[in-house]
Amino acid sequence: MVPFVSGWRYFLPSLAFAGAMLVTLDGARATPAVQASDYEARFALAQVDRVNDGPPLALVGALHHQPRAFWEVTSVYRIWRTKDEKPYWLVRRQSSDSPDKTRWAEAKHCPALDGAVARLADPPSLNLDALRGESPSRNYMADGTSYSIWTASGVQPDGFGAELRITSNAGRIAEIGQAFDAALAACWQDQRSD
Repeated sequence: MVPFVSGWRYFLPSLAFAGAMLVTLDGARATPAVQASDYEARFALAQVDRVNDGPPLALVGALHHQPRAFWEVTSVYRIWRTKDEKPYWLVRRQSSDSPDKTRWAEAKHCPALDGAVARLADPPSLNLDALRGESPSRNYMADGTSYSIWTASGVQPDGFGAELRITSNAGRIAEIGQAFDAALAACWQDQRSD
């Protein structure tokens, strides 16, 4: 028989999420734990947000821990205007710092966007030897910004599709996130051009 207390394990995350949403909606300065919960909710919603009737091809998320907690989620879209025109990249950024404000960057106004998106297509390889019971050496970083890169557009060697999310606050994954942010720093606009 499972003790009644074990049911709290399933109830508390939902309660924490509800509390995070209340604090965020109330406009109060959120704690790092609340920001993390709000970030995960926004990240999940961004995976299905459609622009021009299409889902995002990738997401780049940043959960900043120091010197204050806030998050940013950037959605990457490939926009096809007509069959005869070349498609272009469009990115949308949402942030806990400005919950009512969406920022946009478009490749036609931001030449750096093509290269920034291309770098997302080259994720680092991961050592998963710990799953075999081995103990590979690891470097740790306790603070900093945690970057997540997500796509549902992956293709396995056998041709089947794959969804992938990788997250880290250091190493190659963080470098890709930082380079993406730096490349787009001068590109953000308050409105889409079309």
